Amino acid sequence: MDKIQSYLQYIQKHEKFIKSNHEKLRIYEGELLGFVRDVMRKTLSEQYFRQIEHRIMPINVLTRIIDKLSKVYISPPVRKDENYQEFIDQMITDCDIDLTMSQADEFSHLFKCYALEPFLDEGKASVRVLPADRFLVLGEDKRNPMKVTTFIKFMGNISESETLYYAYTDQEFIPFTSKGAIYTPALEGNDGVNPYGVIPFVYGNRSRLDIVPTQDTDITQMTLMIPVLLSDLAGAIMFNCFSVIYGIDLKIESLEKSPNAFWNFKTDAKSDNPTPTIGTIKSDVDIDKVMSFIKQSFAFWLETKGVRIGSLNNVDAGNMSGIAKIIDEMDVYEIKKQQINFFKKEEKELWNLLAVMNNVWMQSEEDYQGMMVGDDFNPTIVFDEPRPEIPRATEFATIDAEYKGGYMEASDAIATLYPDLDEKEIEERAMYLDEVNGRGTSQNDNQDTGTDQPKNSADDSSGLS
Repeated sequence: MDKIQSYLQYIQKHEKFIKSNHEKLRIYEGELLGFVRDVMRKTLSEQYFRQIEHRIMPINVLTRIIDKLSKVYISPPVRKDENYQEFIDQMITDCDIDLTMSQADEFSHLFKCYALEPFLDEGKASVRVLPADRFLVLGEDKRNPMKVTTFIKFMGNISESETLYYAYTDQEFIPFTSKGAIYTPALEGNDGVNPYGVIPFVYGNRSRLDIVPTQDTDITQMTLMIPVLLSDLAGAIMFNCFSVIYGIDLKIESLEKSPNAFWNFKTDAKSDNPTPTIGTIKSDVDIDKVMSFIKQSFAFWLETKGVRIGSLNNVDAGNMSGIAKIIDEMDVYEIKKQQINFFKKEEKELWNLLAVMNNVWMQSEEDYQGMMVGDDFNPTIVFDEPRPEIPRATEFATIDAEYKGGYMEASDAIATLYPDLDEKEIEERAMYLDEVNGRGTSQNDNQDTGTDQPKNSADDSSGLS
């Protein structure tokens, strides 16, 4: 019971962490409008807010940013083990490893941490990714406080006033409620023992200092500020279309505003001013300057996240596509390289955990089909070496020049420019390219004449284009 109370105190201590991650997840999943509406309701007068409420622009930049950052698994790594390749291939298929790890990549940027949970689904192994609002980890090892010693998974509510939690250590399984009681139904068949001998989760942490990472408060704030500022601008544009009409010393009985209305005014006889006046006040908003401010703020924020932005001079500040252009210009090469280093370690932990759980399932689950994995299981995981993002036009010009200069074969040029083609398509395009550029004819001529001097194709006008 003392251990349960310490767990509950730990959960309460991290309540702000859990809440902020839950809000970020809701926004990331598309529930942005309500958050923007709350900000505007709190910062605008009630009358003005009611008039522009339906003009709120909930443009969600967070989904595009996270998608742009999460590119580690765009090219799946190669996973090999000479003795257990069949096991690896089966797990890749059953668990949809690449798609699962791609989601883990997203959550690692969104929350700076995530968890992987292998489980059985209808007799097949599967892996789910837990966002950081559904679990907590404890590091109670004094020598290595970054080592997970207890994993607490949030299981949801069992009543309106009571929440269920599952705590795992290497040896124990402790189901408990928010009221501090043991949840006995979950002990059926296990008696509080963890059958795996290891914590059945993989924890991915992007903090080097704390086992529970400090959350970046700028993510939610900046994600909200972009649509808030755009909505402010939309409201300003709305009122910029209508001038304020005022009158001085006028006798007015009733006025109706419409495009074809005629207003007939009379001088107020009691006024000291013999000349009545009517005029307008026209509001003025510099849309270009406001959009430029939004664009620059957005770009500065991304720079602070380690993202390199291309030239902003070509982005039209007066166009909504300016924000989309900034995202397109993002270079995440260094971030991807750092992420790969993390995922090498975390994937290795996942495969070791899958091997352990697989062996337990083989012995305890009748409908589970697999193969026993021995202690010699040691898979190698090789990721593609990331490269800086090069504009398509620049890449094409470079490869085209190398091909024409004779420094690159046609097949290599085609494979580099079109990596999704299969070998047959690459060969067909390469043959056509050589034919267009006279490469094949040149080689035949060299063989016929017995000369070793190749034809210089650098001066050919035709190339990859």
